[in-house]
Amino acid sequence: MLDVKNLRFEILFCDDVRQEANGKHILIGVFGADILPTMLPGVLPLAIYLRVFGMTKGDHHFRITLTTNDGDLLGEIEGRTTVFDDTTASIFPFSAVAIHIEKPVAIVVNFSLNGSDLIPIGGINIRAPIANVSS
Repeated sequence: MLDVKNLRFEILFCDDVRQEANGKHILIGVFGADILPTMLPGVLPLAIYLRVFGMTKGDHHFRITLTTNDGDLLGEIEGRTTVFDDTTASIFPFSAVAIHIEKPVAIVVNFSLNGSDLIPIGGINIRAPIANVSS
């Protein structure tokens, strides 16, 4: 059985992920570092583009959740994927969900494969807005 801990993950956080008719993905508003909202509390769109390396050929059941570091569930996707070539990355685009944020918090991405326990695989911090200072 494939052990999730042996997989390698790359995650990009962005405002949205779209897919063209030719299969290419468009990432909109990619965050390079922490998210710095204009105000809190507030509602933010958040999407992820997840690449998973090391999955074996065959059919797999997956579950991805977005939670806060306090354990609050922000979004979830579950489904099946088929790996045809185990030498390339498996792609899991997670379209934007509107998340309500009250205060600075860490967002955690959790991943489960074939019924394994969810494990944290990455995250991003939402920082406090910087006060608008006039000179």
